[in-house]
Amino acid sequence: MRPAFADQLLGIKGAPQYEIEVNLDPDQHLITGQQTVWYTNRTGQPLSEIYFRLLPATPAFGRSMSVTRVRVDEREVQPTLEVQGTALRVPWGTPLEPGASAVFQMRFETATTGRLLLFSRFGQTGNLLELPAFYPLLAVYDEMGWHTEVLPEGQIPAETYAEAAFYQVHITAPSTQVVVTTGSCGPPQPQAEGSKWTCVAGLAREFAIFAASTYQGLSTQVEDATLRFFYTNPLHEDDARLMLASAVQALRVFNRLFGEYPWVELDFVDGFVGHLAIEYPGLVQVGLESYQREPSVQERVIAAHEVAHQWWYNLVGNDQLNHPWLDEALATYSEALYVEEVHGAAAAREWVEGWQRQVGASGACVDQPATAFANFEDYVTVVYHKGALFFDEVRRTAGDAAFFAWLRAYIEANRYGIANGEKLLAAAEVVGQGETVRALYDSWIRCPHSLD
Repeated sequence: MRPAFADQLLGIKGAPQYEIEVNLDPDQHLITGQQTVWYTNRTGQPLSEIYFRLLPATPAFGRSMSVTRVRVDEREVQPTLEVQGTALRVPWGTPLEPGASAVFQMRFETATTGRLLLFSRFGQTGNLLELPAFYPLLAVYDEMGWHTEVLPEGQIPAETYAEAAFYQVHITAPSTQVVVTTGSCGPPQPQAEGSKWTCVAGLAREFAIFAASTYQGLSTQVEDATLRFFYTNPLHEDDARLMLASAVQALRVFNRLFGEYPWVELDFVDGFVGHLAIEYPGLVQVGLESYQREPSVQERVIAAHEVAHQWWYNLVGNDQLNHPWLDEALATYSEALYVEEVHGAAAAREWVEGWQRQVGASGACVDQPATAFANFEDYVTVVYHKGALFFDEVRRTAGDAAFFAWLRAYIEANRYGIANGEKLLAAAEVVGQGETVRALYDSWIRCPHSLD
């Protein structure tokens, strides 16, 4: 964390802690590792079991993953695989009471090659390793119970629902690899089998690793935060510079509008995404597809959208599978705020009108799960663009002062936590805009089946 924000950690009680040792073996297309997880029951309910998500094994990731030697408080237990091998159920004898803690240890092995997917978030291409959520990830328990549902392989990118946690990750990789991760890493230390990187992240939704022997890096500062861009091909340097400059602009804009980015680093890497870009905590992957355009406002906005996700997803979490609109619509409307600040009000209005043309007279309600959409185009139209138009309408109705006070109140109430639609409405009540926002929410966002 940036020094000015370190005190915020003192108020976080019982957040999960991970310590992970992982070995990257690109020659064998394999990741092997072990982890210790310190978990405190903050659910308010006694728990007789806990679930870990094996995201690489999900259809949307298309790889395989195995877990062995699972121990709870030094006692070996027999876990079971559920949800088509994508959820690991870990039982224990005596229920874990609210406020009590347990320590989990396990070993894991993950393949980095598998099926070719339209939206590729995980795997290996040549020497390039793209490894989000490569480890068993704690599932979220909320009023609906344990969340172990998965997004099927198809037209929608995989989404993540996770608690903010502390990470210390030790990565062993071939000495030729440049490693980029969530959080911050110390300099690599020579080892007999390669180099060892020690990385830490404070209150991140997940931990991602990217590595390549061909990475070349650019770096700059925004106050005491470091922004870096790693590109895989020298031909991409001009695009990387443009993206990095746009990210710097966006970070400055959002620092002023939403409150400052609290982490010490924000990294960008390019690679094979299957679409324009995707967010991770403290890290953004830019799709090589983004470089096929002439430099334009569109290319700059890609960076701005993903920077915005550091507030809408990482700082304030949400259920991206069942309520994806909450972070995507906010990140999309943040594009317009960026365009307004950098290119002027007329350009921003033109940007918003583009969403209006795409949405048209659509009567679709916005708060639908990702699985409700047949294809990515429909998903973007409703979740991203119609959702963003809701925020535009609130701003036009309430005025700038009330609108930005609302967003800041929402962040303050849900910082490092998990939000939902009702918490967004509660923040509107705090700033005296409850009636206005709820009326627009009911007409734009709420669906008959919505479960906030």
